[in-house]
Amino acid sequence: MSTSKHTPGEWEWSEGSRFIRRYWNGNFYPIASVLYPAWHEDTNKGSEEARANGRLIATAPDLLATCEKIVDYRNRSGPVGFQLEKADYFFEMARQVIFKATGEDVPV
Repeated sequence: MSTSKHTPGEWEWSEGSRFIRRYWNGNFYPIASVLYPAWHEDTNKGSEEARANGRLIATAPDLLATCEKIVDYRNRSGPVGFQLEKADYFFEMARQVIFKATGEDVPV
């Protein structure tokens, strides 16, 4: 569905890394850099914010794909068919993406 030009595939970020990267063809390729905010006087808060930023940025392709699937399904099924048929499926997709972006589980 997407015609976007961003780097395809699943992105990842790991604790302590400065880079959002993509694994492709047996190698990791950096695609973005996570900066530690210099404006924080409290180094721990700046590090915590940088970790949250890294998780959120790395989740961007998943967030886009989830939104595209919801919109595509709605467009194919119309407003009536969309109401309940796949609500649990889309809810679970959203929960998984939120967890990946925040590191926190979403209660059911």
